[in-house]
Amino acid sequence: MPRRARSDPTCHAPAEGDIVLIVDPSSPHYSWPRGKIKKTYPSPDNQAHVVDIETTGGVLRRPTSKIVLLVSSKAAAAPCWSSSATHRDGECYGQPRS
Repeated sequence: MPRRARSDPTCHAPAEGDIVLIVDPSSPHYSWPRGKIKKTYPSPDNQAHVVDIETTGGVLRRPTSKIVLLVSSKAAAAPCWSSSATHRDGECYGQPRS
């Protein structure tokens, strides 16, 4: 059985300006709303676990576990799916985002 992927803050740390999909388990993936991260709320461990997302219907506050990154605001950063990163056991290894 495949291992469940864990979040990796070096690969998927949400940032202001990122374009994301908002996960809605009650609807099909192709109909999930899209939005832009307006604000991140760092926790005591300095990782953003909650974000405000601007959508056409207003601003929503969601946990980072309920969003999917589409486009990073850091154009110079190598995305996890690039050829410079490798994947093992559902985790991303390679160039960390700065």
